[in-house]
Amino acid sequence: MLEDEKKLNAQVEVFEEAKFLPQEIEHIRAKGDARELVGAALHADVGNQSIPGLLRDAWLRGSNDVVVFAGIAESLVRDVGNQVKVADVAPELPQVLAELERLEPDNGLPLCLRAYVQLKQGDTNAAGRSVKAAMQKTALNLHGSELRHCVLQTALALKYPRYTASMLAVGTLSLSTQIAIVGRGLLTNPELDRTTAEACLELGRRHEASAKLFIDQLIAFSLEKRALEFLKPPDLEQQLLRMKEAREKIKQAVTLLDSPKAHALTERVWLAYFDTLFEKSEAEAVEELTRNLNDKL
Repeated sequence: MLEDEKKLNAQVEVFEEAKFLPQEIEHIRAKGDARELVGAALHADVGNQSIPGLLRDAWLRGSNDVVVFAGIAESLVRDVGNQVKVADVAPELPQVLAELERLEPDNGLPLCLRAYVQLKQGDTNAAGRSVKAAMQKTALNLHGSELRHCVLQTALALKYPRYTASMLAVGTLSLSTQIAIVGRGLLTNPELDRTTAEACLELGRRHEASAKLFIDQLIAFSLEKRALEFLKPPDLEQQLLRMKEAREKIKQAVTLLDSPKAHALTERVWLAYFDTLFEKSEAEAVEELTRNLNDKL
């Protein structure tokens, strides 16, 4: 793993540790807003006993809201990854994925999540077929920005200061982690074939195209690099160079964000940074921050 990716992961982990308290979760359940229920579930500890109830309430109240169902799916696959037995009151993952497919028939996300579960069950061949089918869809939308907004909205509803709420929301990776695990699991399979590698390359490219955070871009680059090195296309070196240059820009941006100059900026500037990050992307937010610092990446 690259040093800049390690640093970004470490920053995310800090804010993932700041989980909502039980009394705060109960307050959100009493309010009954479907997206806030999802936000609370996503920012609760894995295995938290409140999560099944939060997911059930979100399922019942979030009719036809694809963001709500994406958040429910994320929470459920997180439990699969951590081998947590989900309580009976929570909706079942196959049911949630079917609803996602109904709402967004052109989105390959549900098939990618099926691939994740299949990998966890040891069925690499089935996972490969699911990813290939997912790449036949016209889109791959993880709803990461919307799910970060769910956490932000939840924290603000709990009267967290906007700066703190924004920091918590940034720590929400959505389903990017599962995409990384699926791609790496298939690309490191000793029986990897070209069609599977091509599907993983397309998975990485689509993830890169929709990435809003630096960590999402780095995950996409990692998948693309592995697939390209297996496929060895004629323009391999040019593609690797493109990603190397992009990673270098990300490394510079992370260094800037961690610099004393950046830490000395006012809260107003940082709130503007978060607004741009949530509405556009982390790269565009850094560009604005750079102008405030009168510096150039």
